[in-house]
Amino acid sequence: MALVGIWLPNPAGLCMIDLDEEHAIRRCVFDVITPERRASFIDMHQAVIKGATRTLQCEIQGFKRTRRWMETHAVPFFTIR
Repeated sequence: MALVGIWLPNPAGLCMIDLDEEHAIRRCVFDVITPERRASFIDMHQAVIKGATRTLQCEIQGFKRTRRWMETHAVPFFTIR
């Protein structure tokens, strides 16, 4: 399964990762999840792709090396045909 998508952080998210909107474009969300927590985050992501709803607490590291804890709530996005 390829982990491909578009990441569009809001202004608060941009502040948390030490970037402005211009520099966040084409960045992968997995890059800011600390290596110790990345597997759990990817597992959550894959479960949501399959239709699950998940909540996860994980540590992130911004591009100025600032580390923070965050909680994310993820739900699947379905298109209606």
